[in-house]
Amino acid sequence: MTHIFSYGTLIHPKGRTYTGKTGQAFPGYIKNFVRQWDFRCTKHNITALGIKYKKDALCNGMIIEIPDTQLSFFDKRETGYTRTLISPKDIISDYTCKKLWAYIPDTYTIANLSYPIVQTYADIIIDGCLKVGYDFAQMFIRTTKNWDTTWINDRNKPLYSHFLPNLDTIIIDTLLQNTLHSVFQNRK
Repeated sequence: MTHIFSYGTLIHPKGRTYTGKTGQAFPGYIKNFVRQWDFRCTKHNITALGIKYKKDALCNGMIIEIPDTQLSFFDKRETGYTRTLISPKDIISDYTCKKLWAYIPDTYTIANLSYPIVQTYADIIIDGCLKVGYDFAQMFIRTTKNWDTTWINDRNKPLYSHFLPNLDTIIIDTLLQNTLHSVFQNRK
C-alpha cells in the first residue's frame, strides 16, 4: 500500500474514483509546503493546484491509501507533477504511514485568461473539505494562494470535465465570501 497526500480534487471521495481504486482516506497536514493555484493543466485548459516548499507553511489535505496495483494510474493522472517523498517530520496526522508521497508541479505558472482558475474545479475540493468539517474547508481556502489571479465562475457552462453537479453552491460561495472577502468579489 502506498500513501499519497492529496491537497486538491483527490480530497473529494468522488474525485478519487475518476482515477482508480483507493483505500481509506484520513485528514492530515504537511508542514513547510504552501498550496497555490499555479499548475497549468493543458488537458482541461485550466489552472490547477500545486504545492511548493515554503518554510513554516501548513497545508491541509487527505492522506489516501493507494493499492500498489493502482499507483501507475495516479502517476499518469498527475502528468506534469513529480511524485515526491514528504519528510516524516513534516507530517501531522492521527493516521500513521511509513512513507507519504505528494505530487509537486514540475513548473509553476499563474492563472490567466487562457488557463483560469475555474469554480467547478474549486467546488469539488471545497465540498470534499466540507465533508471533513467547516474549519477544514475554511483552512483550505485561507491557506491556498493566488485566488487573486484569473478566477471565473463556470458553473453554468463547466470547463472542468469532472465537475460534480448538485453541490451546495450557496454554502460554498458563502464560505468563499466569508474567507476571501474582496477577492471573492473579483471572481468573474
